Amino acid sequence: MSKNYIKDAFDVLIGSETLKRLLWYPPRDTDNFDPLSPLLPNISDDDELNWQVIEDRILLNSKSDDLAENEKCRVYLYLGDVNSTNHPIYVKQEIVIDVLWHELFDNDLRFNSITQELKSLLSNKQITGIGKMEYNDGMPINAPKNYSGYRHIFQVGSTKS
Repeated sequence: MSKNYIKDAFDVLIGSETLKRLLWYPPRDTDNFDPLSPLLPNISDDDELNWQVIEDRILLNSKSDDLAENEKCRVYLYLGDVNSTNHPIYVKQEIVIDVLWHELFDNDLRFNSITQELKSLLSNKQITGIGKMEYNDGMPINAPKNYSGYRHIFQVGSTKS
């Protein structure tokens, strides 16, 4: 059953054109458009590019050895802790999303935009498990050199069995 939690959340993330643009397109500056600009092509419209973005920027493992030579934004999705509740049958399953972004993306506040999109996609929505997914916590995390990291923790209802 827990595999479905991740798959369901992953499907929501990879279905978001906004998230894929924020993770893929370079930072806005004098040479580059805003990543959400209608002047840029939709990633989802190009099947090859769409899968390249998904396979490189929205991961289910913590691959980071390629970040040293590249300047990119990436999210990692995985299961966190299971927390008890006051109910004898139900628990809260954490779904964790780590966001890493290169310092070049600080100028256009990319982390803030990615965070807004993640919360918009997942918070207070019936995506998986029992009830609506809730935003539970967030905190800075260690990241490779020239990168910053932040962990978002969402929770969904689940049964103990």
